Amino acid sequence: MDMRRWTDLESSAKMLVCSNLITIVLAIILHWSIFTLLWGYWLQSIIIGLFTVVKLLMSGYRDKQKGNFLAVIKNSIFFTCHYGFFHIVYLVFLFFISTNKSSGFYFGKPDLIGIIFIGLLFFINHLYSFLKNYIWEKKSFGFSTKDIFLEPYKRIFPMHLTIIAAGFFSALVPSAETPLIIMFLMLKTLADLKSHQIMHQSDTRPSFHH
Repeated sequence: MDMRRWTDLESSAKMLVCSNLITIVLAIILHWSIFTLLWGYWLQSIIIGLFTVVKLLMSGYRDKQKGNFLAVIKNSIFFTCHYGFFHIVYLVFLFFISTNKSSGFYFGKPDLIGIIFIGLLFFINHLYSFLKNYIWEKKSFGFSTKDIFLEPYKRIFPMHLTIIAAGFFSALVPSAETPLIIMFLMLKTLADLKSHQIMHQSDTRPSFHH
């Protein structure tokens, strides 16, 4: 990314890129295994889902019609169950490959502190982005409730497929684990940034009033 493109990025996008780069640097310095990254990015997915629920509720609150707001609450509950079920299944998958030696994956054990740090790092990033765009700048969502519902899936699937691919190729070529992790995490960073930009490009200035 050249300097002109970097300076053109708004602050929450820059913070997202920096959060990913910090994760990459620490993964190299502290020799985090791929499992630490998988668990850390699982937490990032949960955080994305949390803010999606808040967006769904906010989109309903803007519409003062009682019936529509109740429909949004129903959508929020349905999203929570649907998104939550997906992540429970993913949780079982991560737990199995992290703890079962017969799974065929022979990476180091997950670093609990590293996982918590990644989760906190991305929580701060997503919180800042949310506050900046929808509270301080009072932008409104430029998409429908259905689009808000689907947006996190479009964002997390490329992210997790990239990290799982890093684990797969690292298992095939253990001697190249570190360069493969760096390469795939850079791809994950680009996918994260692109998803962030797509999500916010339709946001509009009409304000959400408290």
